[in-house]
Amino acid sequence: MSNEALRSEQMALTRTRIIDAVFELMAEGHPAAISIPEVSRRSGVSIATIYRHFPNKEQLLEATAFAGVTPRDELLRRDPDPDNFGPYLETTWSEMAGIEPMLRAQYSTRLGHDVRKRRTRDRDAIAVEVLAGKGFDPDRDETRRLARVAAMLGSSAVYLDQLDLPRRQAIGDLAWAVKALTDATRQAIDGNPPPVHARTKHKATNASNKEKKR
Repeated sequence: MSNEALRSEQMALTRTRIIDAVFELMAEGHPAAISIPEVSRRSGVSIATIYRHFPNKEQLLEATAFAGVTPRDELLRRDPDPDNFGPYLETTWSEMAGIEPMLRAQYSTRLGHDVRKRRTRDRDAIAVEVLAGKGFDPDRDETRRLARVAAMLGSSAVYLDQLDLPRRQAIGDLAWAVKALTDATRQAIDGNPPPVHARTKHKATNASNKEKKR
């Protein structure tokens, strides 16, 4: 391994130690203890090194919010299918199982709640982007509602809530729900034409074009 590769690996390990320390403090229910000095003591990483990775507490919490979360590009690459949501849930839940203690820590304290809000604030926008790739109009309210519900059903909150059920049953039920909502959304969009002013403008444009051709 080259020196550069070794240095990159060490930096990644140090970053992980820092974030793990934050989650440990969150799990203990001491939000006020989430300070750079306390994270330093818990992780065994010097304060100076922590600041090299995270210039301030805000950036540290931001990184903690997205620790273990599938990056946007990877999520889009997986191309979740609202008509067949099960395979996506199976992959996502398998990943969540590996970071379950981290997820529980995010639900156990007020600080954890704040961290989750940072993590999920772009979730709905990504879901709309996925649906747009499936032919849904991203500007329609129906599309945005479907995106919010699908993102919610694929969230860690639902994963944790369903742990007492057989996984196949839970995923099957959720996939069925997303499919039903997807079909209903298509019907709502197909049965709800654009506003009158939009149709009027379209007719006027067509009439103008016909006049120009004469």
